[in-house]
Amino acid sequence: MNTALLLLAAILPAQAPDAGDFEAFFETFAQKRAEIRVLEADIQEETIQFGDRSLRHGKLTFGKPRRILFRYGIDEPSIMIDGRRVYDFDPLEEQVQLYDIDESPESSIFFLGFDTDPAALREAYDVRVFSMQSAQGNHGIEIRPYKENQDQAPFQEVTIYLRDDDYLPYRIDIEFDDDTRMVTEFTNYQVNQPLDPAQTQLKIPAGTRVIENGEVTLREVPPGGVLMPPDPLETGAPKNIESPAPAPAEAAETGALQVRELPTP
Repeated sequence: MNTALLLLAAILPAQAPDAGDFEAFFETFAQKRAEIRVLEADIQEETIQFGDRSLRHGKLTFGKPRRILFRYGIDEPSIMIDGRRVYDFDPLEEQVQLYDIDESPESSIFFLGFDTDPAALREAYDVRVFSMQSAQGNHGIEIRPYKENQDQAPFQEVTIYLRDDDYLPYRIDIEFDDDTRMVTEFTNYQVNQPLDPAQTQLKIPAGTRVIENGEVTLREVPPGGVLMPPDPLETGAPKNIESPAPAPAEAAETGALQVRELPTP
């Protein structure tokens, strides 16, 4: 058994709280999260699929009300969810896919571990809290689809391990099916620290194809590139410090996305 599985086995749920403790837990959960406006963390993702393992590293940015961004290596895809809008950018394919997710409770899955109150998840899934002994934190949340919804659910089980101080996750373990599992570790949190607002957006370079809601379009990002979404999050960055203006060739449009039609081949 490898090190990662040994670590998981060492913090398996030890005791489930009663109903009163359950409600008290989520009251405390909401209180601990109320002051969090924006955060960054380093992430390590290990995916186990059909016995093969892959590992990648990246950075997560989260901000209220509901924006979350996953960045990885310079040539690897980045994904952002802003409310109901998803931005999936693949630099090697030179394309960005834009699509919308519905407002069903399942859409809250994208924000596992970071929402102030997972009330929507509790409506759609069997949510349980547990306690265990761990140096990083002694509380966690288990999420499973109800039996009648198992065939349509995007996962079989999710386990979120929480830090004691702020109930932010230090590990999320997702079992998608019998053959696929992903374990994400979170480290080096920076909570409510000033960020460059552009760090809360994706910079899409000129020439990138734009595919919206599954429709392949003959459009590309214009010279200078664009920032998606067009509006940055308010991160508390100092307003009296001016960043040097980028060179014209690197300038990024911050208004609404404008793309130009490509010639028909």
